[in-house]
Amino acid sequence: MVRVLLTMQKTSTAAMYLKNAGLWNSEFRCSNPPFNERNEPLWNIHNITNFNIPVYGVLIPAAVATILENRTFVAHCHAHDIYIPNYEFNLFCQSKIDTIRGVSTQIDEFADAIENLTVDDIKSTADWNNFMRSCGFPQDWSSNLHHDDLRKMFNIEHVPKWLPKNMMLWNLKGCLTDIVNMVFMLQDIKPDNAMTEQEISNVITVFAGRLTRKDFRMPWMPDVLVEDEESDDVFTRGILTYMNPDLKVIVQLPKVNGFDDLDTRLSNSGYEVFRDHDSKNAQAIRLICKDAIFRLL
Repeated sequence: MVRVLLTMQKTSTAAMYLKNAGLWNSEFRCSNPPFNERNEPLWNIHNITNFNIPVYGVLIPAAVATILENRTFVAHCHAHDIYIPNYEFNLFCQSKIDTIRGVSTQIDEFADAIENLTVDDIKSTADWNNFMRSCGFPQDWSSNLHHDDLRKMFNIEHVPKWLPKNMMLWNLKGCLTDIVNMVFMLQDIKPDNAMTEQEISNVITVFAGRLTRKDFRMPWMPDVLVEDEESDDVFTRGILTYMNPDLKVIVQLPKVNGFDDLDTRLSNSGYEVFRDHDSKNAQAIRLICKDAIFRLL
């Protein structure tokens, strides 16, 4: 049976495309965050396993970052113009700092310190860890970002939405959901929402080690990838094509103006492209291209 990894939006158009391509009876594994799930009746099929591993905190992005320590893999990404996640200081989250004030004196003092930071103050993970320790946080603060831990840490009943986000102002840019789900699929580890942040990061670290050793004998490997060209989809494509240069890649693009050039470039690179009027990620793709997170193929 053909194995198909899906990181696309489960629309009716996508279902019909896969049916017409003779792939509908494949074994599907799907990265299925809420955005990808459209509750289309066509996708109520027995041959699909959905993955939606929680992605949060500092440890999981740090584990994903270990993949980038593999210079051979990074060279592959550069050669194929594959998006590579990078760390950045999140100015948008910083702009929400006033929303966490008024809960406790400790949080107010932390908010004051955050407000006074500039992008020039934080240039590395070490800089951020030093800043957090200067604010009085313990050395293991990054392992205690669950709401239960934060309630104990600050002695509060309700954790402001933007508090943990501001504790992670220095973090990998962009979404990592499809990457993490793919790691679990390939290692044949079934979704488990009860897993801790540490347990999830451990799974990713093991995968990164296998990638470094070029141990590509994964318990489950796809023959086909179907993705929708957001940042985590593209990085997922980079990992899978590094492991299997013969991987068949199908790209779902919005059926709106402004994507013909990308369609042509992807097609000329040997990928199949289908345009989907139900696809809702046009703005996300535009922002990625505008910010030059990756170059168009």
